[in-house]
Amino acid sequence: MSKIRFAVVEDEQLYLDDRCENLDELKNECDVEVVIKAHNAEEFFAEYRKNPDNVDALILDIDLTGSYTGLQIAEKVLKPSLFVSGYNAKYLNNIEDLSDRIDVVMHITKPMSDEKFKNKVRSFCNEIRLHQFQKQMLSFKKADGMYVKIPASDIVFLESIPDGSNNKMIYFKSEEPIKLSDFSFSKIAEWSLRTVAIVQINKGCYVNKAHIDGKMQNEIEVHCMEKGKKVSRTLTVSPNFVKNIR
Repeated sequence: MSKIRFAVVEDEQLYLDDRCENLDELKNECDVEVVIKAHNAEEFFAEYRKNPDNVDALILDIDLTGSYTGLQIAEKVLKPSLFVSGYNAKYLNNIEDLSDRIDVVMHITKPMSDEKFKNKVRSFCNEIRLHQFQKQMLSFKKADGMYVKIPASDIVFLESIPDGSNNKMIYFKSEEPIKLSDFSFSKIAEWSLRTVAIVQINKGCYVNKAHIDGKMQNEIEVHCMEKGKKVSRTLTVSPNFVKNIR
């Protein structure tokens, strides 16, 4: 799980301090850090231009003193943005327009409790990491010793091979399944937050939530490529893991 570095722009000092304090309280749980605190666009851009790559996401008030609104800052920077404003309803169409160009755009209306804000940040971070995960190219070692690179977004599910080995089968949306040699499910933690993208559904199976096509009481349906055609697979969900697919 990679650290998410935030810039926080809020023209009211009390709210600015509160947002940054809340993020600090989440630094270990969500692996976040505040790298820029600013009261307006001018302060923000003065710091941002020094090292744009040091900022991963923005938390913005919309109505700011100075020459730019929070919406205009987001439009210039084009990084995941969480709008914290008392005027979200007024600007809802503008926020939705930004969603077409920015991977993750969310909003929360103030005033709100610290816990409500932190819950929104948790969701925001999960969405950011999900998009990061889906853009990755992952390298897999096949049973024949050869390596292949597959987009993370193409993974449908992984399952243990019941032969006493540590080998696994991995199934894809567009590629033929691959037998993975000596593959540990712990590797999944290096790709993404497990509860965000690849989730466990029973002792020997993990599934990409994005490719669940149907849910039943203790089963899910997925579609993957096998022998040159798309097939439907029904996977069992153990009671202890039902919460992972909600």
